Amino acid sequence: MAKYFKCPFCDRRYIEKDALLAHMEKSHHDELHGLSAKQIYFNFTNKYALTKGYGKSVISGKPTKFNEITGRYERFRPEEKEAYRQYFLRNMKKAGKENIMKDMEHQKMMLANRSISGKYKFQDGTEFTYTGSYEKKFLEYLDIFLNWPSSDICAPAPQLFPYKDIDGNEHVHIPDFYITSLNLIVNIKSSTNKHYRLRDIEIEHLEDAEIKKSNFNYIKIYDNQFSKFMDGIKEIEDNIDAHENEKKVIIESFVDQYDEISELLNE
Repeated sequence: MAKYFKCPFCDRRYIEKDALLAHMEKSHHDELHGLSAKQIYFNFTNKYALTKGYGKSVISGKPTKFNEITGRYERFRPEEKEAYRQYFLRNMKKAGKENIMKDMEHQKMMLANRSISGKYKFQDGTEFTYTGSYEKKFLEYLDIFLNWPSSDICAPAPQLFPYKDIDGNEHVHIPDFYITSLNLIVNIKSSTNKHYRLRDIEIEHLEDAEIKKSNFNYIKIYDNQFSKFMDGIKEIEDNIDAHENEKKVIIESFVDQYDEISELLNE
Protein backbone atom coordinates (compact mmCIF):
# COMPACT_ATOMS: atom_id res chain seq x y z
CA MET A 1 0.00 0.00 0.00
CA ALA A 2 1.38 3.37 -1.03
CA LYS A 3 2.29 5.86 1.69
CA TYR A 4 0.61 9.26 1.51
CA PHE A 5 1.30 12.54 3.26
CA LYS A 6 -1.97 14.22 4.22
CA CYS A 7 -2.40 17.96 4.48
CA PRO A 8 -3.37 19.10 8.02
CA PHE A 9 -5.72 21.74 6.57
CA CYS A 10 -7.57 19.98 3.75
CA ASP A 11 -8.13 16.57 2.17
CA ARG A 12 -5.22 16.75 -0.26
CA ARG A 13 -2.72 13.85 -0.08
CA TYR A 14 0.71 13.56 -1.66
CA ILE A 15 3.12 10.75 -2.37
CA GLU A 16 6.12 13.05 -1.76
CA LYS A 17 6.49 14.94 1.51
CA ASP A 18 8.19 17.89 -0.23
CA ALA A 19 5.16 18.25 -2.51
CA LEU A 20 2.88 18.39 0.53
CA LEU A 21 5.05 21.05 2.19
CA ALA A 22 5.02 23.13 -1.00
CA HIS A 23 1.21 22.84 -1.13
CA MET A 24 0.94 23.99 2.49
CA GLU A 25 3.18 27.01 1.86
CA LYS A 26 1.22 28.02 -1.25
CA SER A 27 -2.39 27.19 -0.39
CA HIS A 28 -2.43 27.55 3.40
CA HIS A 29 0.16 30.26 4.01
CA ASP A 30 -2.05 32.29 6.37
CA GLU A 31 -2.93 29.20 8.40
CA LEU A 32 0.76 28.55 9.18
CA HIS A 33 0.77 31.53 11.57
CA GLY A 34 4.41 32.34 10.87
CA LEU A 35 5.67 28.78 11.34
CA SER A 36 7.21 26.70 8.56
CA ALA A 37 5.18 24.03 6.80
CA LYS A 38 7.69 21.45 8.07
CA GLN A 39 7.10 22.45 11.70
CA ILE A 40 3.31 22.48 11.29
CA TYR A 41 3.43 19.03 9.70
CA PHE A 42 5.61 17.65 12.50
CA ASN A 43 3.12 19.01 15.04
CA PHE A 44 0.26 17.45 13.06
CA THR A 45 1.79 13.97 12.79
CA ASN A 46 2.67 13.96 16.49
CA LYS A 47 -0.79 15.16 17.51
CA TYR A 48 0.46 18.45 18.97
CA ALA A 49 -1.37 21.74 18.60
CA LEU A 50 -0.65 22.81 15.02
CA THR A 51 0.73 26.18 16.07
CA LYS A 52 2.98 24.78 18.79
CA GLY A 53 6.15 26.85 18.46
CA TYR A 54 8.63 25.12 20.75
CA GLY A 55 9.69 21.69 21.95
CA LYS A 56 10.36 20.68 25.54
CA SER A 57 13.81 20.06 27.01
CA VAL A 58 14.30 16.51 28.32
CA ILE A 59 16.48 18.05 31.05
CA SER A 60 14.60 21.09 32.34
CA GLY A 61 11.26 21.11 30.53
CA LYS A 62 12.08 24.57 29.12
CA PRO A 63 11.27 25.47 25.49
CA THR A 64 13.59 24.19 22.73
CA LYS A 65 13.96 25.29 19.11
CA PHE A 66 12.67 23.52 16.03
CA ASN A 67 15.42 22.36 13.67
CA GLU A 68 14.25 23.05 10.11
CA ILE A 69 16.84 20.69 8.62
CA THR A 70 15.94 17.61 10.64
CA GLY A 71 12.28 18.53 11.05
CA ARG A 72 12.32 17.91 14.80
CA TYR A 73 12.55 19.86 18.04
CA GLU A 74 15.94 19.90 19.74
CA ARG A 75 16.17 17.67 22.82
CA PHE A 76 17.59 20.32 25.14
CA ARG A 77 18.74 23.93 25.22
CA PRO A 78 22.32 25.00 24.28
CA GLU A 79 23.13 25.99 27.87
CA GLU A 80 22.08 22.51 29.05
CA LYS A 81 24.70 20.60 27.04
CA GLU A 82 27.05 20.38 30.02
CA ALA A 83 24.24 19.13 32.26
CA TYR A 84 23.55 16.38 29.72
CA ARG A 85 27.24 15.45 29.70
CA GLN A 86 27.28 15.33 33.52
CA TYR A 87 24.36 12.88 33.42
CA PHE A 88 26.56 10.29 31.71
CA LEU A 89 29.48 11.01 34.04
CA ARG A 90 27.25 10.39 37.07
CA ASN A 91 26.12 7.09 35.60
CA MET A 92 29.75 6.04 35.20
CA LYS A 93 30.46 6.87 38.85
CA LYS A 94 27.38 4.97 40.01
CA ALA A 95 28.63 1.95 38.06
CA GLY A 96 31.97 2.13 39.88
CA LYS A 97 33.95 3.05 36.76
CA GLU A 98 36.31 5.59 38.39
CA ASN A 99 39.40 3.88 36.96
CA ILE A 100 38.28 4.10 33.36
CA MET A 101 37.14 7.67 33.96
CA LYS A 102 40.78 8.50 34.65
CA ASP A 103 41.63 6.76 31.36
CA MET A 104 38.97 8.91 29.69
CA GLU A 105 40.44 12.16 31.04
CA HIS A 106 43.90 11.07 29.86
CA GLN A 107 42.45 10.27 26.44
CA LYS A 108 40.83 13.73 26.20
CA MET A 109 44.09 15.44 27.20
CA MET A 110 46.11 13.50 24.62
CA LEU A 111 43.64 14.29 21.86
CA ALA A 112 43.50 18.00 22.73
CA ASN A 113 47.28 18.25 22.60
CA ARG A 114 47.64 16.79 19.10
CA SER A 115 48.94 19.18 16.46
CA ILE A 116 45.86 18.53 14.29
CA SER A 117 43.45 19.51 17.08
CA GLY A 118 41.89 22.94 17.28
CA LYS A 119 38.69 24.98 17.52
CA TYR A 120 36.17 25.69 14.78
CA LYS A 121 33.92 28.76 15.02
CA PHE A 122 30.44 28.52 13.51
CA GLN A 123 28.95 31.44 11.61
CA ASP A 124 26.89 32.28 14.71
CA GLY A 125 30.08 32.52 16.81
CA THR A 126 29.75 29.19 18.66
CA GLU A 127 33.06 27.31 18.99
CA PHE A 128 33.59 23.56 18.89
CA THR A 129 36.74 21.59 19.63
CA TYR A 130 37.92 19.14 16.97
CA THR A 131 40.67 16.53 17.27
CA GLY A 132 41.52 15.93 13.61
CA SER A 133 41.20 17.34 10.11
CA TYR A 134 38.24 15.07 9.25
CA GLU A 135 36.30 16.28 12.30
CA LYS A 136 36.99 19.86 11.24
CA LYS A 137 35.69 19.10 7.72
CA PHE A 138 32.48 17.70 9.17
CA LEU A 139 31.93 20.85 11.25
CA GLU A 140 32.51 22.95 8.13
CA TYR A 141 30.00 20.79 6.27
CA LEU A 142 27.33 21.26 8.94
CA ASP A 143 27.98 24.99 9.22
CA ILE A 144 28.65 26.15 5.66
CA PHE A 145 26.77 23.70 3.45
CA LEU A 146 23.81 22.77 5.65
CA ASN A 147 23.53 25.90 7.85
CA TRP A 148 22.96 23.52 10.74
CA PRO A 149 22.12 25.32 14.02
CA SER A 150 25.02 25.04 16.43
CA SER A 151 22.56 24.64 19.31
CA ASP A 152 21.72 21.16 17.94
CA ILE A 153 25.33 19.90 17.98
CA CYS A 154 27.52 18.50 20.76
CA ALA A 155 31.22 18.06 20.00
CA PRO A 156 32.55 15.84 21.37
CA ALA A 157 29.44 13.77 22.10
CA PRO A 158 28.40 13.71 25.78
CA GLN A 159 27.75 9.95 25.78
CA LEU A 160 30.30 7.56 27.29
CA PHE A 161 30.57 3.93 26.21
CA PRO A 162 32.64 1.62 28.45
CA TYR A 163 34.10 -1.50 26.82
CA LYS A 164 36.81 -4.11 27.40
CA ASP A 165 39.60 -4.81 24.94
CA ILE A 166 40.64 -8.33 23.93
CA ASP A 167 42.94 -8.50 26.97
CA GLY A 168 40.13 -7.63 29.37
CA ASN A 169 41.31 -4.07 30.05
CA GLU A 170 38.54 -1.51 30.57
CA HIS A 171 38.32 1.62 28.42
CA VAL A 172 35.71 4.24 27.55
CA HIS A 173 34.77 5.53 24.11
CA ILE A 174 33.75 9.18 23.57
CA PRO A 175 32.10 9.60 20.14
CA ASP A 176 32.92 12.58 17.96
CA PHE A 177 29.49 14.24 17.60
CA TYR A 178 25.92 14.11 18.84
CA ILE A 179 23.00 15.68 16.93
CA THR A 180 20.32 16.26 19.55
CA SER A 181 17.19 16.56 17.39
CA LEU A 182 17.95 13.23 15.69
CA ASN A 183 19.24 11.43 18.79
CA LEU A 184 22.19 10.70 16.50
CA ILE A 185 25.82 9.83 17.26
CA VAL A 186 28.33 10.49 14.48
CA ASN A 187 31.89 9.18 14.32
CA ILE A 188 34.38 10.37 11.71
CA LYS A 189 37.08 7.91 10.58
CA SER A 190 39.83 7.51 8.01
CA SER A 191 40.34 4.36 6.00
CA THR A 192 43.48 5.63 4.28
CA ASN A 193 45.80 5.70 7.30
CA LYS A 194 46.94 2.07 7.06
CA HIS A 195 49.03 2.23 10.24
CA TYR A 196 46.03 3.48 12.21
CA ARG A 197 43.69 0.90 10.70
CA LEU A 198 45.97 -2.07 11.46
CA ARG A 199 46.67 -0.85 14.99
CA ASP A 200 43.18 0.14 16.12
CA ILE A 201 40.65 -1.71 13.96
CA GLU A 202 39.74 -4.20 16.70
CA ILE A 203 39.23 -1.39 19.23
CA GLU A 204 37.10 0.47 16.69
CA HIS A 205 34.89 -2.61 16.27
CA LEU A 206 34.45 -2.89 20.04
CA GLU A 207 33.49 0.79 20.27
CA ASP A 208 30.99 0.42 17.43
CA ALA A 209 29.43 -2.62 19.10
CA GLU A 210 28.72 -0.67 22.31
CA ILE A 211 27.06 2.20 20.42
CA LYS A 212 24.96 -0.23 18.37
CA LYS A 213 23.65 -1.80 21.59
CA SER A 214 22.36 1.61 22.74
CA ASN A 215 19.15 3.42 21.77
CA PHE A 216 20.98 6.06 19.73
CA ASN A 217 20.98 6.34 15.96
CA TYR A 218 24.53 5.93 14.65
CA ILE A 219 26.36 7.02 11.51
CA LYS A 220 30.06 6.39 10.93
CA ILE A 221 31.56 8.42 8.10
CA TYR A 222 34.81 7.33 6.44
CA ASP A 223 36.99 9.68 4.44
CA ASN A 224 34.57 12.63 4.37
CA GLN A 225 31.83 10.73 2.51
CA PHE A 226 29.21 13.19 3.71
CA SER A 227 26.53 12.01 1.30
CA LYS A 228 26.08 9.03 3.65
CA PHE A 229 25.23 11.46 6.45
CA MET A 230 22.34 12.81 4.38
CA ASP A 231 21.22 9.23 3.66
CA GLY A 232 21.05 8.63 7.41
CA ILE A 233 19.07 11.81 8.05
CA LYS A 234 16.55 10.80 5.40
CA GLU A 235 16.14 7.36 6.96
CA ILE A 236 15.64 8.82 10.44
CA GLU A 237 13.07 11.30 9.10
CA ASP A 238 11.23 8.45 7.36
CA ASN A 239 11.06 6.56 10.67
CA ILE A 240 9.69 9.66 12.39
CA ASP A 241 7.04 10.19 9.70
CA ALA A 242 6.02 6.55 10.02
CA HIS A 243 5.97 6.81 13.86
CA GLU A 244 8.71 4.19 14.03
CA ASN A 245 11.02 6.14 16.32
CA GLU A 246 12.11 2.95 18.05
CA LYS A 247 13.91 1.83 14.86
CA LYS A 248 17.59 2.67 15.05
CA VAL A 249 19.48 3.85 11.99
CA ILE A 250 23.01 2.48 11.69
CA ILE A 251 25.01 3.50 8.62
CA GLU A 252 28.70 2.98 7.87
CA SER A 253 30.04 4.84 4.84
CA PHE A 254 32.99 2.59 4.02
CA VAL A 255 32.78 3.16 0.29
CA ASP A 256 35.12 4.17 -2.48
CA GLN A 257 33.15 6.76 -4.39
CA TYR A 258 33.34 10.38 -5.46
CA ASP A 259 31.72 12.85 -3.08
CA GLU A 260 31.25 16.33 -4.58
CA ILE A 261 30.81 18.05 -1.21
CA SER A 262 34.11 16.62 0.05
CA GLU A 263 35.84 18.03 -3.02
CA LEU A 264 34.31 21.46 -2.44
CA LEU A 265 35.52 21.49 1.15
CA ASN A 266 39.04 20.70 -0.05
CA GLU A 267 39.15 23.73 -2.33
